[in-house]
Amino acid sequence: MILIYYFLSTYTIKYNANKIQLNTKKMKKHVLNFKKSNKSSIFFPNLMLIFLFFSLIFFTNCQQKSETISTNTKCQHCGMPSQKYPKWHTKMIYKNGNIKWTCSPRCMLLLVQNHKTTAQPVQIWVKDYYNLKEIDAKKAFYVVKSDVLGPMGQDFVPLANMADAKNFVKEHKKNQAENQHNILTFSDINMEIIKKALAP
Repeated sequence: MILIYYFLSTYTIKYNANKIQLNTKKMKKHVLNFKKSNKSSIFFPNLMLIFLFFSLIFFTNCQQKSETISTNTKCQHCGMPSQKYPKWHTKMIYKNGNIKWTCSPRCMLLLVQNHKTTAQPVQIWVKDYYNLKEIDAKKAFYVVKSDVLGPMGQDFVPLANMADAKNFVKEHKKNQAENQHNILTFSDINMEIIKKALAP
């Protein structure tokens, strides 16, 4: 009887020990899985927050740079003080974040054409003639040979759309009938066009 009790006790102890060991392994596995999942769940949101933070700083700086003009900002083409011509000055933003100003669309177009083999601006802003709001220079329409003169004389008057450009031609035609040749797009303009448009 004593021997039977001894064997039963030994078997029960071994069985419980194995069960505890198995449960311990399972617990360790769950803990490891929890740690891994917890790390990933913490890591990725934190990474997103860091990305958003630096993106906000970058775009805020770009916006601040693009909206300011100092009191001694010279035109990059002719050297005239661009800030003295708020209705005409243009703004060119480059890939590296640098900003260059010109006193007028005329000088901007000359600058772009003269530096076609070097780094070109990624964005150019001009002022719409009617409301003086900044518009994308590459989407604007330009009227030439009108009776409206810019800082340097005859200029390319920027308009936001074709309807405004045609209306401007009617109002400011310079001894010539209204025609499509008065209105140009950014892609139309090259050095030859500029020379013809600025000729007396």
